[in-house]
Amino acid sequence: MAGSWFYGILRVIICWWARWYLQLEVVGREHVPRTGGLLVAGNHVSYLDIPMLACALGRQADFMGKRELFSRPVIGWMYRWLGGFPIRRGGVTKEALSEAIRRLRAGRVVVIYPEGQINLTGKLLPPKPGLGLIVARTGVPVLPVYVTGTDEAMPRGRWWIRPRPVKVLLGTPLHFASEAADENNDVGDQEKAKYTEISRKVMDAIERLHRKSLRHGKADG
Repeated sequence: MAGSWFYGILRVIICWWARWYLQLEVVGREHVPRTGGLLVAGNHVSYLDIPMLACALGRQADFMGKRELFSRPVIGWMYRWLGGFPIRRGGVTKEALSEAIRRLRAGRVVVIYPEGQINLTGKLLPPKPGLGLIVARTGVPVLPVYVTGTDEAMPRGRWWIRPRPVKVLLGTPLHFASEAADENNDVGDQEKAKYTEISRKVMDAIERLHRKSLRHGKADG
């Protein structure tokens, strides 16, 4: 695949730098399936989450990114070259959902942020139902993740990265039953409620990782 060699080289460089400069710690890497489609769902507090998560997973991943990033000359080119694909601010289009489903069925790793935005409130926001739709249509396992420290290392609106400890916690994959559905049809209220419930269960798993990170922080302190 185009960009796979570039992804591998770039990931090695970034991971080495992150371990040295940010004291990057990864917990639970053994939970990442080595093959097959995998949907990764996590919190989002900084643009630095993306390269840190790429380091933690150990597999090449395709990141959903807001459309505005793809219009920037250097960042947009790199994002596409590394397998990223755009979504609309404030929501996920049918095209983006179909693209995520296509990649997952092809055995790829796709990363999605269920909250739909960078969240600086300190608490997880309610998830979007698009996550549940993708899971139901593909039946792939969902890997919950929680990243901490990136908001201090690279706060929103800042492009200078400060030397702050970063930790990525990877949870146990979640499994949901797949369904047969016509992807061209609109989603009804009953289906939307089911997809929202799947998204909520995934967010609950992310919240458990959040609490685990707080316990580890106290132990480390």
